[in-house]
Amino acid sequence: MIPKIIHYCWFGHNPMPRRERKCLESWHRILPGYKIMAWTEATFPFSKFPFAKEAYDARKWAFVADLARIKVLFEYGGIYLDTDVEVIRPMDELLANKSFMGMECHNRLGTGIIGAEKNSPFIGEIQEMYKNLRFSPLDNIEANSKIITDLLLHKENLSQLEDKAYDFGYLRIYPSEFFCPIDQASRVVTPTDNSFTVHYLSSSWLPWRLRLRQKAKELLGVVMGRKRFYRLYKSIIG
Repeated sequence: MIPKIIHYCWFGHNPMPRRERKCLESWHRILPGYKIMAWTEATFPFSKFPFAKEAYDARKWAFVADLARIKVLFEYGGIYLDTDVEVIRPMDELLANKSFMGMECHNRLGTGIIGAEKNSPFIGEIQEMYKNLRFSPLDNIEANSKIITDLLLHKENLSQLEDKAYDFGYLRIYPSEFFCPIDQASRVVTPTDNSFTVHYLSSSWLPWRLRLRQKAKELLGVVMGRKRFYRLYKSIIG
């Protein structure tokens, strides 16, 4: 049984943007009774882990959080949420899983929402993998979604993951509409009755030019109306 604990990370001493503050407000409002644990420089011993220490020294806070979320889930259990995840309905029914994740898109797991029991074997495998990783800002470091997807594909002898439900016993995977109902290209958000959360995919690990391009799409979608913008975007890219 997954305990009623919500974990999140915030490294770098930066002020939290308005969207992230509103997302945290949704956790308190929709998940009463859950303990919320914040992991920062003051609470997470990142300097004990070479990958996290190297990422922190390079001021790549998202990569510090990549390791921190796995470490705290293994030690405490609970649900990890990225700070750009809005909760839109109660998550209690997910707690019966040994661990769970959702698809972000075709052939890529989302890691902004991960649930696990304490000492989960699958989370333990990811933790062991990070012990052998090193971070260098000069290297093309993969996002943890790609790293964990590749780990699962190898473990289950699969060539790819479709955007659908899977149940491996130790891990349940939900389609993207459950946690990440957002179009990757246009940034249009389309929650369904199955959606527990909306992950806005701020992608803080990307170069600032790509993040600025994503923000421009979102703003244009607001100005034009999301449905109208989506039709225009699809007509341009075919």
